[in-house]
Amino acid sequence: MDFDLAKREFQRALELNPNYPQARAWYGLFFLQWIAGREQEGRDELLRLLQVDPLSGYANVILAFSGISSGRLSEAVEHGRKGVELDPNSYLAHWSFAAALACNAQYEEAAAMAERALAISGRHSWALMSLVSIYAAWDKPDNARAAYRELEARSAREYIQPSMLAPAAAAVGEMDRAIAFAQQALDDKDPLFVMQVPEDVSRQGIQAHRLHLLHSVAPVLARHTRAVHVSRDNLKRFCRRAENARSATRMYEQTLRSLS
Repeated sequence: MDFDLAKREFQRALELNPNYPQARAWYGLFFLQWIAGREQEGRDELLRLLQVDPLSGYANVILAFSGISSGRLSEAVEHGRKGVELDPNSYLAHWSFAAALACNAQYEEAAAMAERALAISGRHSWALMSLVSIYAAWDKPDNARAAYRELEARSAREYIQPSMLAPAAAAVGEMDRAIAFAQQALDDKDPLFVMQVPEDVSRQGIQAHRLHLLHSVAPVLARHTRAVHVSRDNLKRFCRRAENARSATRMYEQTLRSLS
């Protein structure tokens, strides 16, 4: 990954048009918060985005994802709800709101919102992954497995990002499949795989987090556990049960090296 080039390109885009919403949103969320681990700087960029256009549904959606990632869950729910109110036909708004509700343990409303996102989008795989994890966290394993079967069946005839298949598989206890999908995401350089890296990993602190693997378990999924509701206890069970834990360790280290 060419970290410095990405930074220069984002900054150049903002120099050319400081009010371009997608450039500021992606710089703040993807680059500063998720890649560089500079959470406060990223949040400041996103708040500037909202100041420029307070009625932007997209700005609220991005702030919802930011809140999910950093554990500001009530704030994430607030921005998710506002995003849907401002842009009621937006798939992304419904998906972000469903994720925020799920992370805040508001499962019934989260499931309803995920179903609306599926209806709007022609059953887009991201919302379907969220529905799997919502039902799993809500202790509705039959519903979770039914949604997962749909997701996996579709992957046989259309492209489904492995970064979406991995947390869905983990949510229903298919841990070997989860590892395989996570490995595929790494091999494919799946851009959403960055969401599954522990949130406190930064370019300066990567080495210190290698031993985190055996304590928080399956850290290729750990960054995403709030969003998909794979509990820490389930992750610990996964680490004990997985036959290829060494492979998971190597995969985690490869992921961290890819961010350096």
